[in-house]
Amino acid sequence: MGIRESRKENPGIAYLCAVSFTLISGVVSVVSKVCTVYGIPVLIVAVRYFLSAAINFGIHHTGLVQVRYRGKGKKEMLVLSGICYSGSYLLQIWGLLYVPSVINGIMMATVPIWTELAARIFLKEKTSILQNIFLLLSAGAVITMLYIGSSDGLRGFDIRGFVLLLGAFLFEALNNIVIRSLKETYSSMEINFVSCLVSLGICSAVLAVQAGTGAVSLTAVLFALKDWRLIGALLFLGIFGTFAAGFLRGYVLQHMSALQASAWYNASTPVAVIAGILFLNEPFYWYQLICGALILAGVIGIQICKEKD
Repeated sequence: MGIRESRKENPGIAYLCAVSFTLISGVVSVVSKVCTVYGIPVLIVAVRYFLSAAINFGIHHTGLVQVRYRGKGKKEMLVLSGICYSGSYLLQIWGLLYVPSVINGIMMATVPIWTELAARIFLKEKTSILQNIFLLLSAGAVITMLYIGSSDGLRGFDIRGFVLLLGAFLFEALNNIVIRSLKETYSSMEINFVSCLVSLGICSAVLAVQAGTGAVSLTAVLFALKDWRLIGALLFLGIFGTFAAGFLRGYVLQHMSALQASAWYNASTPVAVIAGILFLNEPFYWYQLICGALILAGVIGIQICKEKD
């Protein structure tokens, strides 16, 4: 008999999943840098979704985890989650063509804010004043760290990139709300499987268009796939960065409030800094320590403060 995710509230497991999601997300930021030099971002995203969907399919058919869709409602919300999932990734990689990564990082810090606003509107969730203060502390520390660490500040600002990134992170926030709204109907594994399949289909369609217009060269793709570093990065991004992170995020969103769950996005920033130091030999600066401590203080503060009744 297969194992099914428990619906019973267990704060300990939820926080363990949140910390695991944070650690994986931080390392993903560093591993993604390895892939940027190959110039095939849509293909890389498609491979991530393919690997994640393949793992989900294998787990389902081995009976290790029960995945059931028959007789359940809200299937259109599952598809919407997949659209938001792929839309967030695609708009983000296209936005980075026009703006430096510091702006991407700064705007990513707004995801918990957009998520809180959406949860207030659609899920009627309420937050306390203290939680909002800690949210601003965490987001402000992320923005400060990235701005100070940028060699050219915001001089690379481009309105096209700004609009694309804004759309990307609004998609991310909306997906958080969709996943949370499905908590009584589908498990995080079920949501993750459909999201990856829908996202894979969308990315494949985009790739087909790019191949037809000559934007993607088969020769360049085959040449890139000869590099073992890219293969290793793709395996990590597919297995951990997409499958594991997607499952963990879904579990956290189903067992915490939208604000508490999304706050962990910001905690991945200091993890990315540490990973960059350990694996890419990036330098460490005093402001990173201070901002990292403030980020974690904000995230922890959001967790321990009670929501408004």
